[in-house]
Amino acid sequence: KKVKKSTNRAEEALRRAQEAETATQGMTTENQKIVTGASETALNSTSDAPTGPYSGPKVQANVQKQSAPDCLRVRFGIMGLGEVRDVQVHLVGPAKCIVGLVTCAAPNSSVSGHDVKIPMIPANTPAFVDFAIRAEDYPVGGIYGGEIRYKSAAGEEGPLVRGGLNLALSDVLRPASSMNAEQFGQQWAKHAAGEGRLVIAFKKPVTPDVLQQHVGEIANLKIISVIGKEAIAAAFVVGCNQLLLAHM
Repeated sequence: KKVKKSTNRAEEALRRAQEAETATQGMTTENQKIVTGASETALNSTSDAPTGPYSGPKVQANVQKQSAPDCLRVRFGIMGLGEVRDVQVHLVGPAKCIVGLVTCAAPNSSVSGHDVKIPMIPANTPAFVDFAIRAEDYPVGGIYGGEIRYKSAAGEEGPLVRGGLNLALSDVLRPASSMNAEQFGQQWAKHAAGEGRLVIAFKKPVTPDVLQQHVGEIANLKIISVIGKEAIAAAFVVGCNQLLLAHM
């Protein structure tokens, strides 16, 4: 199947999303992604070696995501295996995306832009930082999550801890459910200069349902119309409302 996109950037974004999906296959338990319904949890918490001797408790990061109509909602969790203090979280977002709506319910916590300070987190008690991601343009991939700096109760500085998820194309695309065939044609003509092509190979017979499942999972594309062996589908980018149009 040949798929046409409304812009070359959209074609590149779809290619990157497929590469990211392939790269996550066969991950270890430490880096495993657990998918349940519309939410996804990442256990890919990593830490740098401490700058000096450190005998305090370890800290783990946990990242969850859930699609919303107007953004991608992210929950960044922090938990120490013992009491930790002076916790500083710096949130990071992918290229061409905005991190916003940052909140933290931990006692006495404070938020300043992409940075969150938590005076103390009790042992084995998670603290959560919630934020939203919106795109400024067609996504090009990247990682979203956060970096954690902290000290033990004795004042030892712990190693830097990072946790994050790879951006999927479906994270910031939503189905253009209200678009009809006539509107699709009008928009296709406007974006003709940015057309690109992509080949998708299927191992089983392609039906409208099979095609919808595939493009829906990868890019949240919504099939608008099927005529014979051709189909058209569309999605929009949350945050900037640019369109992704596909003729298959």
